[in-house]
Amino acid sequence: MIGLREQGAHIRTYFPKFNVRYRDGELVADGEVQPTPRSLKYRLRVTYRGGDRPRVHVLSPKLVPREPDGALPHVYPEDRLCLYPSSRSHAMKSST
Repeated sequence: MIGLREQGAHIRTYFPKFNVRYRDGELVADGEVQPTPRSLKYRLRVTYRGGDRPRVHVLSPKLVPREPDGALPHVYPEDRLCLYPSSRSHAMKSST
């Protein structure tokens, strides 16, 4: 298992403007991403506790479904982002 500080170093390598800190055995990284040049910029928070899956939350702008009564795709409860491509998610579900 990769330690928290090594995970933080990886985040800083790929996202040098992210603020990475450690508190109570947890890595917390805040920063901004823009998926494509035409996309909005999103402020994210990544939290990671060794041995758990990372939790990624969009802090702003608030994510809203495309349809008024629709659901957000690839989102877990508490509005945590799913980090797996949908094809992999289906493969994982079918193997259980």
